[in-house]
Amino acid sequence: MKAITRYQAVDGTEFPTEHQCREYEQLRLLVAGVMSYLGTIPDEVKDGKGWLQHDPETVVRCRVGIIRLCRSMPQFDSFPVFRHEPAAEIHPNSSAGRILDDTGGPLSEAWYRFRCIDDQGREHQQPYFAINGPDDNHECIEDRR
Repeated sequence: MKAITRYQAVDGTEFPTEHQCREYEQLRLLVAGVMSYLGTIPDEVKDGKGWLQHDPETVVRCRVGIIRLCRSMPQFDSFPVFRHEPAAEIHPNSSAGRILDDTGGPLSEAWYRFRCIDDQGREHQQPYFAINGPDDNHECIEDRR
């Protein structure tokens, strides 16, 4: 028999080393700081009953904040999309989204939220509604402009 040591982050994600776990938790805090301007998603939006209205400029500022965070991380150096200027033009459904989706974790979660927000600042349950517009039975759950 041998002992196996793993390190668990506050969200339950496990890592083989303490260093990796601490880096992950630090990243989670940085992403949470950027995304805090959007607040939490109401249950009615999560359930697909409507959308959450954000100020579109706040959404863009948060998206740029996530891009800047990615630019500070060496693993994204080889992807030209993260160097595009102005960063505000990087579309949520661009290759940046595919790359971040593959990384998983807090960056992927944050970018998925941007994919669910349309050009008018309405945050929907899923990207489909951000692309195609809300259903007839959808309504504004909360206005945070």
